[in-house]
Amino acid sequence: MGAESRTQVRPERRKSPRVEVDWPVTVLTDYGSIGGQIKNITLDGVLILCEEPLRLNETYQMSILPPDKKAIGVTGKVVWSDAYCMDENDGVFGIGVCLVKISDDDRAQLNKILLKLSRE
Repeated sequence: MGAESRTQVRPERRKSPRVEVDWPVTVLTDYGSIGGQIKNITLDGVLILCEEPLRLNETYQMSILPPDKKAIGVTGKVVWSDAYCMDENDGVFGIGVCLVKISDDDRAQLNKILLKLSRE
């Protein structure tokens, strides 16, 4: 049996489509704020790249800054975190965050932006 026959495609578990972006985000922690970049986003979660790790299973308040729009405030729970080393001196952490709280207005704004981007 070849490797190809054992390979399985994982079904997409996301409820909404993932959109590739490059948006700034500010994460509020007990020890100050951390800046990062959102690399992809859905209505349910985000992938953040930043230079400092966030604690797994912790919730954080965040401010997402889509271009030319007002900031979107969310509360997110860290569901996974990996270190992506760019070279020996620089490290970047990839952090998967599930959005657990977002106001109806901010959710509507985010949905509108994501729908527009997914059509482009």
